[in-house]
Amino acid sequence: MNPGRVIEAAVRAAQDLLWQNAPPMHYVADDAAVARLRELVRSSAVQAALLQGSDSFLTFVLRAVELVVADQSQTDREMIARLWDVLDEPHLNQALGIPQNSRISYGPYPRRR
Repeated sequence: MNPGRVIEAAVRAAQDLLWQNAPPMHYVADDAAVARLRELVRSSAVQAALLQGSDSFLTFVLRAVELVVADQSQTDREMIARLWDVLDEPHLNQALGIPQNSRISYGPYPRRR
């Protein structure tokens, strides 16, 4: 399988999972979203693609997602907020061909204080 395609698909899947957690949808609870993202980045296909693929922009994005969900010192809500910073990036959306006014660009879930 092409590592670049696996990485792109994983980044898109991570964005979709994050979006499912955001209001008004909020189909997926914080803990479930983080668990699914962990499963995604720890899957054998994604790990193989990260090892075999080139150091592309999308590879660095996926590694950033991997780092965020590996941080056990943060709550699920804090991880979700950090993931918005990684996955709702205009340059990322541009690299994926996502229009500027797409659903992921409507903004992050409000941070709770």
